[in-house]
Amino acid sequence: MTPPQSGVLSVGRRVLRGTIVIIFFGVFLKLGGLLLYYVLPWFFGTGRITDAFTAVYGTAFYLLLYSTALKVVLPAFMPIFSERMRQEDEVAAWRVVNTVLNLVLLSGIGLAVGVFAAAPYVVSVLFHRFDPETQQVCVLFLRWLVPGLPLYFFAMTAQGILNSYKVFSFPSAGEAAQKLTWVAGIFVLLLIAARSGRTESLGPHMVGAAFLVGCLVQSCILLWGLRLHLRLYRPTLPLFSAGRLQVEIGCVVAAAAVAGAACFALRGIPDTARRSFWMITAVLAAGCLYGVALWFRTRGKSPVLDRMICLAAPLVVGVLFARYRDIALAFFQTYTKEGGFTLIEMAKRVANMPNTLVAYPLGIALLPFLCDLAAQRDVNRMGKVVGGSVRMLAAALLPLTAVTLVMSGPVMQLLFDHGAAWNSEDVQRAALALAVLSTSILFIAIENVLMQTFFSLQRTVLPTVLGIIFSVLPGLALYVAIEHLHMEAHAFVLVCVAWPAAKILKNLFLLGFVQASVPLFTFRDSLAFCGKLAMLCLGPASAVWAAHRWVAGAIPLSDHATGRLEFELVKCVHVGVPSLCALAVFLALCILLRLEEFNVAVQWVREKGWRRRPEATQPGNPAD
Repeated sequence: MTPPQSGVLSVGRRVLRGTIVIIFFGVFLKLGGLLLYYVLPWFFGTGRITDAFTAVYGTAFYLLLYSTALKVVLPAFMPIFSERMRQEDEVAAWRVVNTVLNLVLLSGIGLAVGVFAAAPYVVSVLFHRFDPETQQVCVLFLRWLVPGLPLYFFAMTAQGILNSYKVFSFPSAGEAAQKLTWVAGIFVLLLIAARSGRTESLGPHMVGAAFLVGCLVQSCILLWGLRLHLRLYRPTLPLFSAGRLQVEIGCVVAAAAVAGAACFALRGIPDTARRSFWMITAVLAAGCLYGVALWFRTRGKSPVLDRMICLAAPLVVGVLFARYRDIALAFFQTYTKEGGFTLIEMAKRVANMPNTLVAYPLGIALLPFLCDLAAQRDVNRMGKVVGGSVRMLAAALLPLTAVTLVMSGPVMQLLFDHGAAWNSEDVQRAALALAVLSTSILFIAIENVLMQTFFSLQRTVLPTVLGIIFSVLPGLALYVAIEHLHMEAHAFVLVCVAWPAAKILKNLFLLGFVQASVPLFTFRDSLAFCGKLAMLCLGPASAVWAAHRWVAGAIPLSDHATGRLEFELVKCVHVGVPSLCALAVFLALCILLRLEEFNVAVQWVREKGWRRRPEATQPGNPAD
């Protein structure tokens, strides 16, 4: 029999291996995202077209449509799929796959058609503060992006299937290829448009066409990854009877009718801003009512479909409230003066980078293993795996947060300032946005791990309740501050503060509830660890501050602003030299403090843990 500690190490190595695979492709994914927000301002500046694209892709398409589906479907699908595989066989598990995949594809097509037709109305409600010309560009972007929604939904479901098989490379490679193909297509097409002097008029069409090509590339990669299992695919809904399908369609239509009636009743509000805000609230409230109705109709029932819907129903409510927060923040972001919307989104992307590169891959790699441990009811091993993951993230990301606070201005200049595109006010606002938003880096990261723990235990109500509370608060706070207290002039700062505040509070509560369910830490060990963390933050932050002051004095950036290449090189020096100093101090402190998490990482490298080990190749333990 395998000793418990050996089992934890085995799971840890396999999770680490999967995480490294996702991180490897995640680097290219993040590179594609940064290039996207580098290429667009290169051609269009930070004005109308860039604001329109940032608003439509980041809020309307990705957050409201795709991310909502992602956070509902995968946590409900993967535990049930793993359970069917363990308790029955692959054929039974693929009955679940065929039902979910075909239903998701049909939903994607229906949503794409509906949003395409209603694009002007959607834009006028979500981004009512944009001027009419910017709103027209938003409509163009939205109509080009939504045809890719079914392909995005297919990619989402394929990710869940492959991850359940412990295969992480194809989904990660597909995401990276989609983003890089998109950026390359934009660059080539806009160069062609620039030669004819029609960059601004053809820009949205070029961006949209390149996006659809990228989606096709991603789908081809995922189909290749699924090739060994496609023999089990059937274009049917095996878990849905005709009567059940009619009932569910009727419930969706009823929820849509309630939302439509509420919007019709609100049309008489004379103030455009308040009318749009309450229409958004009414639509999301109707969606929440639908989720509550789903839960009441399926709770306590044993069929696989009902259990999966019962898991998904609280997630529908929680995710819709999260989207309410995101849309409310985007709504009030439009109150900032021109360019402010894009600056905040750029800062969010930088602050989210550690999550995208490390924490999100870790969460993806953890979920299938945590589902297995939950199916085995091995709470102790689960606690050690989850607790070790949280400590590792804290040891890496809290010092990074301290360094980012000090270096927020130089980092934003390095990534997004092309010299002529930004003025001194843009630099100051970008630095402020990143400094405030970066305070939530660790809390965004551990949310991935904590939520996966709840999902693997098939507990979705508690995180949903917390999500509701901390999704409503920032939107209401902004509404009161801007609409009633007339603090519109401070909208930029208020939006920057609201986002991390909600994340920090939510995840502190999540951590406490996980600790109560799955033992993660002891008080004594946590106290000693927090002391070490304080030193790990103070040392690198002091080093980066001193090094940057010296470099900025020796090589002033203003003296090299006229030459393009010279300007870029000096920016790299201003960020690179202090960062290397901070890294050296961080590593030295890890050694001096004998940080356990650092020693674990070093030991894994020494043992060449990326190679396939006997325990990772036993039947039932596939590793990517």
